[in-house]
Amino acid sequence: MNTLRIILLIDEDLEPPAHYEEVDEEHFDRVKTEYDVRVELENYGHTVLVVGVSDSLEPLERALDEFRPHVVFNLLEEFQGSRAGSHLVLAYLELRGVAYTGCNPRGQMMAQDKALSKALLLHYGVQTPDFVVVPVGRKPPRKRLRFPLIVKSLHGDASEGLAQASVVRSPSKLAARVDFIHRHHGDALVEEYISGRELYCGVIGYRQLTAFPVWELRMTKLPTSALNIATQRVKWDLAYQDRVGVELGPARLPPALERRIQDMSKRAFSLLKMTGWGRMDYRLAEDGEPYFLEANPNGDIAHVEEFASSAKAAGLSYLELLHRLINIARRAAGQR
Repeated sequence: MNTLRIILLIDEDLEPPAHYEEVDEEHFDRVKTEYDVRVELENYGHTVLVVGVSDSLEPLERALDEFRPHVVFNLLEEFQGSRAGSHLVLAYLELRGVAYTGCNPRGQMMAQDKALSKALLLHYGVQTPDFVVVPVGRKPPRKRLRFPLIVKSLHGDASEGLAQASVVRSPSKLAARVDFIHRHHGDALVEEYISGRELYCGVIGYRQLTAFPVWELRMTKLPTSALNIATQRVKWDLAYQDRVGVELGPARLPPALERRIQDMSKRAFSLLKMTGWGRMDYRLAEDGEPYFLEANPNGDIAHVEEFASSAKAAGLSYLELLHRLINIARRAAGQR
């Protein structure tokens, strides 16, 4: 690839350090994706301008006018305090005719609404746990769903609000957990809890899609009284990760099941109108049936996380993965 001018678009408070030794381990864990992408692209020879935005598009607008990038590498997670608002920034880039990596605004909006995405995929035959939405100010339904249930934030990302207490086994516990989500995270998604394995499948592409090997989240030292779920602490608490033995690696499924989940993932990616890259989350029930949980557009692509690791298992180095995403972005921009 020729060297390019690249804007690395990030959240304003996630500025990556020039060297990882400059910050403590906990802070570096928050910015490792931004750091990995920046360093890898700069080491190749690309000119990278880091642009952070928060409540205003002015820094991005100024950078586009003055730097004139070949592509924007999008790692933005939220805009004006809302994850759902990040699609507005992508719409702005589209209006400017700028190539950008990752999911388009339409696909991002659809995927980030967990209930909408699950209902759509269920309509097209993709198996998902039965669920209901409980808006703020409403109480959970008395009937329909079967306990145990798991209570999540409808629009939250990165396991926001998810804990061992999220799995409930009685109406009173359900009401209490829904109230907790309402108070801290907005509308609640209540779905039947699937006991089993936690699986992820990465998908990359624009019209021609590739699904990477299925990856699994394991907790080798999890107490027998605890449930195997990707809670907020599992995602972000480094000490807790060590304590429960968090491991990410190949799921080692029978070949037919692996292909089935990969095909489901590409189908979900397509039906949700996603582009660029994304990760599909599943529960593999104890009877061997996979259940779609949610789609994650623009999922974490830090060097050590599941998306990049599974890409490496498929034969793509980290630099090749980033270049593939850039090529997809530029191709998509030329076809808009």
